[in-house]
Amino acid sequence: MKKELFYELIGGIDEETVRTAENPPVRKKHMWLKYTVSLVACTALIIGIGFSLKNRGEHLIEYSTIDTSEENIALEHDNINIYYVNNNELISVSEYLPCSPDEVFRAWKKANNIGNEVELIKVEIKSNGTESSDSFTASYTVGDRFIMEVTVTENLKNYYSAVPEDELLESLRLSLTGYNNISFDEYYINFE
Repeated sequence: MKKELFYELIGGIDEETVRTAENPPVRKKHMWLKYTVSLVACTALIIGIGFSLKNRGEHLIEYSTIDTSEENIALEHDNINIYYVNNNELISVSEYLPCSPDEVFRAWKKANNIGNEVELIKVEIKSNGTESSDSFTASYTVGDRFIMEVTVTENLKNYYSAVPEDELLESLRLSLTGYNNISFDEYYINFE
């Protein structure tokens, strides 16, 4: 079958349409459009980097003024053993808590039925580690001896009548020294 006959059967296709389909007309590309798009993209990139550097300096200032109270600091969480006294016996329960002395103390108070008038004033960990620095670097050598000093309010003593003093204070010691994976050589509790 000849292509002319075939085109007539399909209907309305002449040789000019076939030639146009075989050799489509070449459009002239606008070179200025290609360069303009590249120029706009580069300009946007440069402006973006400039804003990024400007904002980076502002964030550094903001971070230096952040409130560092424990409510605003992301703390590691872990299953922590909280000790309490039950019938003159020390028992522990594991709770998933932030690794913070304040959180451990709150859980310890709750487990031992200690009221909110008893507060943790501070926990201080002392070590025989050494710190050194020169004009370029600072370094810290971790010690091998650790002491924990805990200070609580005096009104904890009001609970000695309900729970024996030795067991209550031991449950506090075990709760506070157990969560941070440090083997303490000494432990002291102070009252204020």
